[in-house]
Amino acid sequence: MYGSSFLRLPRPTLLAVLCVGCINADAADFVVDEQYEVRCSGSGSSHVVPIKAKSTACASAMREFAEASSCNQIENLQAAQANYYRACASEMYE
Repeated sequence: MYGSSFLRLPRPTLLAVLCVGCINADAADFVVDEQYEVRCSGSGSSHVVPIKAKSTACASAMREFAEASSCNQIENLQAAQANYYRACASEMYE
């Protein structure tokens, strides 16, 4: 129907940057500063997500949220987001 001239758009990719309090923070302020690799079991795709946090609890919540959002885990997304906000709220508003 569309022939060879049909425009094919590339598959969307997620570029996620999870950084709490990064605006006025020095690198020394972060307890965790890493490139977290998320591997999606269903699709086999992988994504690298920068994680910067001032506590290990917040970093753990960021990893969970990064995996849920990067791998399109709809069933886990709301809980992961709520956990992220709960664990990282104190760092967001410093």
